[in-house]
Amino acid sequence: MTNHTRASTRRSTIKRWLLRDIPLILAVYLVIQTWQSRDLVDQSLPAQLQQRSLPTLTGGVATIGSHQSMSLIYLFAPWCEICKLSAANLNEWANQDLKVQSIALSWQERSEVEAFKNNSDLNTDILLGGDLEISELGVRVFPSYLIIDQNGQVILSWTGYTSKAGLFLRLWWARLSLAF
Repeated sequence: MTNHTRASTRRSTIKRWLLRDIPLILAVYLVIQTWQSRDLVDQSLPAQLQQRSLPTLTGGVATIGSHQSMSLIYLFAPWCEICKLSAANLNEWANQDLKVQSIALSWQERSEVEAFKNNSDLNTDILLGGDLEISELGVRVFPSYLIIDQNGQVILSWTGYTSKAGLFLRLWWARLSLAF
């Protein structure tokens, strides 16, 4: 096989990958994301949930999404390995104009949540939720994310690992959605 033939074969493989395989992988990913987040609350946080005070890991109390601006709510379980990987990606946003709340769900002992915080480098407020919050929010998969506006309206929801770039794009999309 000549160099010209090898180069031609390589180009056709790249074209096939770009034109067929990447769109197929993206379509499968979107279908899986839609299926996994099908039960997540998608219009507004339930009123009783917005008014309920939850204990925080530091000993205080807080309500979900009670802020003057857009909020990112991170729903995690301390036993979830994907949650541990994705938690540190939230830290960059917690220090900006975005309020980030993390809610621990599906935990047995407070020490589990403390160990999660220490092992994942999560630097956000952690609220301690339970089965009632899992039910009201429609959580079936960990981690789950909600972006809500100041009125408790859900702008965007999704599940699974999210990179810093993925968070940036989703937050950009949410801000764009609020502008219109």
